[in-house]
Amino acid sequence: MLRSLLKRPSGTPDLIRNESGAVLPVIMGFVFIFALEIVGLSEYAASAMRQVRAQESRVRALYLAEAATDKSLAQVKMFFASNGAAPTAAQLQTMSADTPNIPAQYTYADGGGTNTLDVGYYGNWTAKTLSVGDYAGLNGNTQSIDVSVQVRDLTGQTQSTLTLNQRLEVQLIPIFQFGVFYENDLEILPGANMTFAGPVHGNKNLYLAAESGASLSFQSQMTAAGDIFHGRKDSVKNMPGAVNIQDGSGTNQNMSNGDGTWLDSNDPDWLLESHDRWDGNVSSADHGVSQLKIPLPTGSQAQVMIDRRVAGESAEVQAQKMDYKAHLRIIDGQVYNSAGNTVELRYCSGGGNFSNGTCPQGQTVVNPVTSTTFYNGREGRTIKSTDIDVAKLNSSPAFQTIKAGVTGGVILYTSDRRSQGSNTYQDAVRLVNGSTLPTGGMTVASENPLYIKGNYNTVNKQPSGVVGDSFNVLSNAWNDGNSTQGLSNRVASNTTVQTAVIAGNTETVTGSYNGGFENLPRFLENWSGKTLTYKGSVITLYNSRIATGAWNTGGVYNPPSRAWSFDTDFSDPSYSIPGFPSVYNIVKSSYEAV
Repeated sequence: MLRSLLKRPSGTPDLIRNESGAVLPVIMGFVFIFALEIVGLSEYAASAMRQVRAQESRVRALYLAEAATDKSLAQVKMFFASNGAAPTAAQLQTMSADTPNIPAQYTYADGGGTNTLDVGYYGNWTAKTLSVGDYAGLNGNTQSIDVSVQVRDLTGQTQSTLTLNQRLEVQLIPIFQFGVFYENDLEILPGANMTFAGPVHGNKNLYLAAESGASLSFQSQMTAAGDIFHGRKDSVKNMPGAVNIQDGSGTNQNMSNGDGTWLDSNDPDWLLESHDRWDGNVSSADHGVSQLKIPLPTGSQAQVMIDRRVAGESAEVQAQKMDYKAHLRIIDGQVYNSAGNTVELRYCSGGGNFSNGTCPQGQTVVNPVTSTTFYNGREGRTIKSTDIDVAKLNSSPAFQTIKAGVTGGVILYTSDRRSQGSNTYQDAVRLVNGSTLPTGGMTVASENPLYIKGNYNTVNKQPSGVVGDSFNVLSNAWNDGNSTQGLSNRVASNTTVQTAVIAGNTETVTGSYNGGFENLPRFLENWSGKTLTYKGSVITLYNSRIATGAWNTGGVYNPPSRAWSFDTDFSDPSYSIPGFPSVYNIVKSSYEAV
């Protein structure tokens, strides 16, 4: 019965057989499509792998190219640091042959086996406003160096070539373009309100603070090749006064966080927070700021620039020494010209002929260079001063002859060692009657402490510089005869000085502050209620070797009201101060990988 029920009626189509015959082609179709997809996916995977390998090879090639160009950059910097001068074109080509080690699958050579690393000058030295680097906005003399290299992948699987072109910019920046420039730690900790405009740079650390009730304000860019700290270097004394630095829009932004803490290099978020608060106007080593140096060969310190010349010195040292640059030299009281010949600066009051130390009857001998003494309480020494009367020097026929042969300003150098080693006396040079400088300007440099007495460069202002072991200001009221008396007999009067300054300083140690930038000009008078108006640029490149007396105010001086500012004329690209050095910086100015 069951068998009869399952039996197909006769004449019924063989559905099962027909269905199985229709399914097989469909299955085969799916298998074929799936196979195509497998092949496609395999090809895609292989293509993707090739792209990954090619990209990986290109990235490696880029790193290898950067290694070669960065090595060339380091070599250029090391050459400057070691030799105090720029490499020649031939020396740059020698650097081109010095490629880094490279993995075997890559090469710096082209298809013909020739090394592709090339280092060479592009264009000539050009004076311009800097547009790249930490000191963009300042003016400098620049020279470009092009560095290019090609890296090839030799594996054959991902044959690729990458070419990297970089341009370096060597920047020589006149140092007087900085309102304040310190080689060692820069400390600014005033007890009274103080505002300074002009770029501030320190090759080491900056310490900024103000006493309670006072404020310290900066109106320009601030850079440090070390750290920037709030507070004192020599103690943990609380100094709650405001410290303001202008941001990119010219608005004062305090270092204080408002909660009793300060935003400085001790802050874990210093790198980003400082950028946000001051719009990049405040930068330290954490931001990549590097030291700025005078071009000098290895073993020579910046102080060599004020040393007396010595036979056999290198051309690079001679290029920085003020003694070699000088048009007029006063050595141990004797006057010489640049060639070493003696010069007679004395002349007759009525224009008569000066002969054998005498003048015609009725006329007196006028001597621009005289000697005098006065007491310095900070040094505890009697100063034996070579006094240079600038007004009389201006009228000296011999000086006028020298000046007529000079393009630009005159450079005068002095060195006096006649009291060297004395515990009683200290040699120095002092500028007096300097309200009017020679047309074209003048720089006075000395390896001795340098003093300015009275107003300086205040009439028809000229380019002016002073360079010395220390920088001392005596007011218009100064009297040598009162120098050993108490402060009540050494009362200053308002005085104005307009000049760029390079001077030494003493070092702050624990428990002994060096006086900071606010006391870099050294005083010997009671300036209470009086104002020192100063306009210029203050630069410290070395420590004093002669005037090493520690900073103190007890009985030595009372500080003035400080009306100090950066001379904005110094920012003029055409401005020049006779004999003043430049510092160098080397930066990448362009980058292209193809």
